[in-house]
Amino acid sequence: MVLELKNFQIPRERIERSSSRSGGSGGQHVNKVSTKIEIRFHLMDATWIPLPVRRRMQASFSGRVNKLGELVISSDQSRSQHQNEENCFEKLYGMIASCWTAPKKRVKTKPTRSSKEKRIGDKKRLSEKKKNRKV
Repeated sequence: MVLELKNFQIPRERIERSSSRSGGSGGQHVNKVSTKIEIRFHLMDATWIPLPVRRRMQASFSGRVNKLGELVISSDQSRSQHQNEENCFEKLYGMIASCWTAPKKRVKTKPTRSSKEKRIGDKKRLSEKKKNRKV
């Protein structure tokens, strides 16, 4: 199953959005305006994300998933609510993109005959060196 990320759209109407006051310095204005944006949605109920991607996101971003199973993303980089909201959706898109392709399975390999011989030879040389110290 090959998933196509190019045409992927995030349905903004299905994502809960809230604003609050940003922390840190900023003068008098920061105490009056709620510019920090937080978006959240229940990750496993998000049918607009394919199930394998949701599972990989659950594992990769477990620190951002709360006890209710909601993925929480926040931004307070800008003084503008709109820019912070766009930043949150860019973060979400990046998270989805990073989990879109499945990681490659590791193929086990056996050591070659020459590498085994080299390892044993190195062990013997080291053993001889230590043995010669005692004499």
